[in-house]
Amino acid sequence: MIFLSAILIGILVGLLLKGRFTNLWNLSLRHAWLLIPWFLIDTFFNSRFSTVLSPQSLRPIVISLLVLQYGLLILVALINWNRWPLLVVGLGEAANFLVILANGGRMPVDTAQVPPSPRLDALLGGLIPHYGNMTDGTRLAFLCDRIPVRFFTSAMLSVGDIILWFGLLLFMVHAMRTAHTVLPQSKTASAEDASES
Repeated sequence: MIFLSAILIGILVGLLLKGRFTNLWNLSLRHAWLLIPWFLIDTFFNSRFSTVLSPQSLRPIVISLLVLQYGLLILVALINWNRWPLLVVGLGEAANFLVILANGGRMPVDTAQVPPSPRLDALLGGLIPHYGNMTDGTRLAFLCDRIPVRFFTSAMLSVGDIILWFGLLLFMVHAMRTAHTVLPQSKTASAEDASES
């Protein structure tokens, strides 16, 4: 929900800056199909079915999926570097990926700031394979999920999430304000068309 808010606010700002919805419809990204496996992995990790990967013996599979998930989005951002807000998105993903790798494939969460809930119990019980409890031994703690947000929803965000949020917002504004351009026909091609007619 928090990232959906970035998209909605981005659209609003885009309209205020005289951007157009038609530019969004005409938007194209190079190798956008890479986002399909990224989406499927992300959906799986955020579903209740992800608990099947909670056993310690399956950590290599979890880490492999996380490497693929984050790597795909960062790769799409780099391939489409001409749409510079995607580089901001990629930077946010890279920050999250770094702290996850540094902590054994889990994003540490400052659970002291999280209200009681079944999800918190699952996290503390090690049932959420890609999240863990932040402790004194956590590496790169400043990049962990430790920023409480009560905007649109109740969530704990990381520095990477904040960067990613602004990147999504800027991407929507940039996409709405960037017109879809059609390359002009060359004089040679025009002459050939005229001769054929």
